[in-house]
Amino acid sequence: AITLRADFANPQGLLRAGNTGKVRLGLNHVNALVVPQSATIEMQDKVFVFALADSNKVKKVPIKIAGKSGDNYLVEDGIKAGDQIVLSGIDHLQEGTVIHPEKAPAKESVVAKN
Repeated sequence: AITLRADFANPQGLLRAGNTGKVRLGLNHVNALVVPQSATIEMQDKVFVFALADSNKVKKVPIKIAGKSGDNYLVEDGIKAGDQIVLSGIDHLQEGTVIHPEKAPAKESVVAKN
């Protein structure tokens, strides 16, 4: 949380001295790699995803988070565009588990372009 002081035009008198509120700053993240938070696990202050490796085995991969956007993490490092990750059922996985991957619906795509 950040405390700040601001002046606003208030012709209808809706704002009163001492009011508080939330301010969201929109930032453009061109070609940002986004991962649903629900597809991650946190252990010892680190965030991981399960990525698809050879022979349909999963590998736990640490990712570096650049920020959040809604229910998604913006990924700075650890995976790249085109990598396949597990989006659901991660609480039942371990390193090396063999899975049968399915395509995710388009709305769950891991790459967002602004």
